[in-house]
Amino acid sequence: IQDSDDSNIILQSTTGKRRWRLPTKGTKKLLNNPFFQQVRSTNIADVLRYVDHHTQFIDAFEHVRKSLPVREGQLNNLLATIIANGTNYGIYALSNISDRQYNQLRTIQANYLRRETLIEANDTICNAIARLPIFKHYQIQDNLLHASADGQKFESRLETFKTRYASKYFGTNKGVSSVTLVANHAAINAKMIGANEHESHFIYDLLYSNTSDIKPDVLSTDTHGVNHVNFALLDLSGYTFAPRYANVGGVIDNLFSIKNEQLGLNQPIDVSAIENEWDLVQRIMISLQRKTTTQAALVRKLSGYPKDHPLLKALTQYNRLVKALYILNYMGDQNLRKHVQRALNRGEAYHQLRRAIASVNGNRFRGSTDYEIELWNDCARLLTNAIIFFNSLVLSKLLVHFEHTGQVDMLSLTKQVSPVAWTNINLNGTYSFNFSQDILDMDELIRPITEEEALIEN
Repeated sequence: IQDSDDSNIILQSTTGKRRWRLPTKGTKKLLNNPFFQQVRSTNIADVLRYVDHHTQFIDAFEHVRKSLPVREGQLNNLLATIIANGTNYGIYALSNISDRQYNQLRTIQANYLRRETLIEANDTICNAIARLPIFKHYQIQDNLLHASADGQKFESRLETFKTRYASKYFGTNKGVSSVTLVANHAAINAKMIGANEHESHFIYDLLYSNTSDIKPDVLSTDTHGVNHVNFALLDLSGYTFAPRYANVGGVIDNLFSIKNEQLGLNQPIDVSAIENEWDLVQRIMISLQRKTTTQAALVRKLSGYPKDHPLLKALTQYNRLVKALYILNYMGDQNLRKHVQRALNRGEAYHQLRRAIASVNGNRFRGSTDYEIELWNDCARLLTNAIIFFNSLVLSKLLVHFEHTGQVDMLSLTKQVSPVAWTNINLNGTYSFNFSQDILDMDELIRPITEEEALIEN
């Protein structure tokens, strides 16, 4: 490293003081991919209806009495209610700009929209995305599913228990944060927390409470997802924690030092401290996995312990051990850093799509309780997953078409296109839910792309 033979790490010492730095290159974020401008624009209501035709996610919405299924006449009202909440209109405002009646939407919302039904509907769409031919080409690493978790701040019009001040994001108003777990572009889980709460306290619960068939192996976060126990908790549960640090040089200096031209830990790992409390550590992990406690409750409890408490010391020492091994890999493996950055970029792309949906009507939650805000957020996640499935289906159709016609260049391009785009989705306007016409014809939608490439070939 000192002789600059290792290009993965830079050690500057021009001023006599060593400073660790990783080589970086500017990356361009391509959001709202113009590739989909070639696809005919489609109304969000038609998209939801088409996605339900392929996934039957509406079956997840069970009546509160369980004996009453969703009738054909109520299907349109249910789709309207989901759009109303996801776009921050609310059912009253949507009833004024659509062909739906407010009383009908209110009844549907009371009987069918619950967190349980919305989570099951989201899982249904995510599982359908995983079954598409294009899904395997979303993989960042071979044989490993690399996910990311990050929070996004949203302002709230009304005060609830979780709404808090955050002048950087809301000025003098209050809001909440939505922490979302994104794997291969699909939003497989989400949780609402207060704007004042640290995202790292909920990373484990977000990952372990994922009920979809998409199971991540590696989880990346930014610096906000790191604390003194996350490396330990995820490692003990069989996951790989791979965060990106804003100040990686400071992290390296905090862990390592150079003595006699040898890179070593500043302080050795106290293995005996881990061994002495190993039985209790395992009991804690069992409690977390059985969901009899939460990571946030555990962190709050540990924060009240003195620094020399045996349990706290055991967890922090184990955390240092796993973290040190990861930092050494992060320093020496440029591909690992690229994988982490790509995973986080996908989370940011999801945030852009989520923000576009929220911005349809003011970009602020209007729920009067924390539970209502959770419902609205789950409805918005359902809309984003539906758009991602719809775009992924477009890409899958093109993938099969170009494989059949032998168009290698277009086939390679299709594999690289991100499905997180909304340029082909009409989110605004006057909504109509009287679906008298036939369901969308996907072949007709992608015809401009396939015909254009056929003309080029000729």
